[in-house]
Amino acid sequence: MEQQSSLKSLMGPISVACVWFGTHVGPGFASGAQLVQYFVGYGWLGVYIGPLILMVLSAWIVYHVLETCRLYQVYNYHEFYNVVYGPARKFFVAYKEICVLLSSVVIASMSYASGGSLLATVGVPYFVGGLCTVVAVVVLLLFGESLVRKASTAITLALVIMVLIIGIKGIGPSWAATSEYVGSHTMNASYGTSILNIILYLAIFCSFVDSGMATSKGVIKSKRDSLITAVLGSILVGGCTMIMNTLFAAQMPGALTDSLPVVTALKRIGVGEYFQIIYVALAMLAVLSTGVGFMCGTVARYEGLVCKKLNVGSVASRFLIIAFFMIIAILLGQFGILTIVNFGYKIVFSYMGVPMMFIPFIFILPYWVRRKNKELQKKG
Repeated sequence: MEQQSSLKSLMGPISVACVWFGTHVGPGFASGAQLVQYFVGYGWLGVYIGPLILMVLSAWIVYHVLETCRLYQVYNYHEFYNVVYGPARKFFVAYKEICVLLSSVVIASMSYASGGSLLATVGVPYFVGGLCTVVAVVVLLLFGESLVRKASTAITLALVIMVLIIGIKGIGPSWAATSEYVGSHTMNASYGTSILNIILYLAIFCSFVDSGMATSKGVIKSKRDSLITAVLGSILVGGCTMIMNTLFAAQMPGALTDSLPVVTALKRIGVGEYFQIIYVALAMLAVLSTGVGFMCGTVARYEGLVCKKLNVGSVASRFLIIAFFMIIAILLGQFGILTIVNFGYKIVFSYMGVPMMFIPFIFILPYWVRRKNKELQKKG
C-alpha cells in the first residue's frame, strides 16, 4: 500500500516533466532545424557540451520557478512577476506581453512552415500542406482544444519512443562521422558565436516555464516534487537533443541548409518508408499540439478585449483573433523553416527572452525561495 502511494505521488511531478518535454517538442524540434541552427551548425561544442550546459541551467531555473510558484502560491506570469520583480513588475509584465504576442506570430508561422515541409515529404505540395496545417489548427482551436490537451501526453510519449528508436538505429551508422566532427574540434564559427547560440537556446529549452506555472498548481506539493520535475525534464529534453545532434553532426555541413534534417537522417540510416511516414505523422501531431497549445493561451488573453472593443460575441471574437494570426502565419510561412528559426526564433525567443527573463531568473529566484523558506521556518 505504501509503495502504491509512493508511486502515485511520483506521477504528479513526472506528468509536469512530460508537459515540459511536450512543450519543447514543437515544430522546430520535430523538423530538426532548430537543433542544427543553435547547436550543431556552429561546431563541435554544440553537439554534446551545449546540451549538457543547458540541462544544468534549465534544471536550476525550473526548480526555482516551481518552488517560487509553490511557496508563494502564484500560478501565472502576472502573479509570478509581481513577486519576483517587485517595483519593476509593470515594466516586465508589459515586456512579457509583447514577447507573448510576437511569440504567437512566430509559432503560428512555424506551424505553417513545418506542416508544409513535413507533408511535402509524402507528396503534398508545400502551400497545400501548410494551408491544411493552418486549417487544422483553426478547427482544433475552435472545437477541439480539450482533445489536444488530452492527447498531448500520448503524443509526447510516442515521440520520446520514436526518438529513442531513431537513436538506436541511427547512432551506429552516424558515429564515425560524428566522432570525427567532435574529435577534430570542427568549428564553423568562432567559439564565442557557438557559446552565444548555446546560451540563446536557453529560452527554447525552458519554454515550458509559463505553462509550467499553471500546470504545477495542485501537483507540485513539495521541494522533492520540484526537484524531480526539474531533473527529469532536463534529462528528457537534453537527452533527446543529444541523440538528434549525433545524427545531425554526421550530416554536416549539408545539415546547415536542410530544413528537415530529421527526415534526411531517416533516409540516410535506412529505417524504411513506413517508419518515415509514422514519424512524419507524429511530427505533424507535435506541430498541431504545440500550435494549438500555445495559441489557446493567446486567444484566451485577447478574447475579452476584442469582445469589448468590437462589440461581438465570444465565438466571433475567438474566430477574429485566430484568423488574424493564421493570415500572418500563411504570409510569413512562405519564408520557410530556416528563415523563421534564424530570425523569428532567435530574435523573439532568444535575444528578447534570455537576457531579460532567463538570465535574471538564475540569480533572482534563489533569493525569493530562500527568503520564503526562512519566513516559514520562523513561523513554524
